[in-house]
This record gives sequence, structure tokens and C-alpha cells, in this order.
Amino acid sequence: VRIEQPSEIVPGDQANAEALITQFKTNFEADGVEGTPTLFINGQPYRGSRSVEDLDGVFSKLAK
Repeated sequence: VRIEQPSEIVPGDQANAEALITQFKTNFEADGVEGTPTLFINGQPYRGSRSVEDLDGVFSKLAK
């Protein structure tokens, strides 16, 4: 997820909070994120729950 300009959300700042949520939704759609967890490793999406062993396999392949 890309955040073009990080925003500080002040408690009670509804407009800023809504703008940040809109930005997240826009980026989720652009990146094809359909749910959580979604990880991007070297631009490749990995959707759904992953075990430590699964992720270790992904990183081991990349380290070669």
C-alpha cells in the first residue's frame, strides 16, 4: 500500500480520518488487495494466512 503523503490524525479530526481511509481504499483496489492478510514480497502478492514455514520457503528462494 502506498501512502503518498502521510497524514497525522488528530483525535476528532473526522475529515482527515475519512481522507486517509479513502486513500487506503484507493490503494487497496489499485494493488488488487481483497482482504487481510495480504503481503507483497518483491511485488508478488501473497494472500491469506501463511505459516512461518511457508514464508521461510518464499524468502529462502529469494535469497538464492
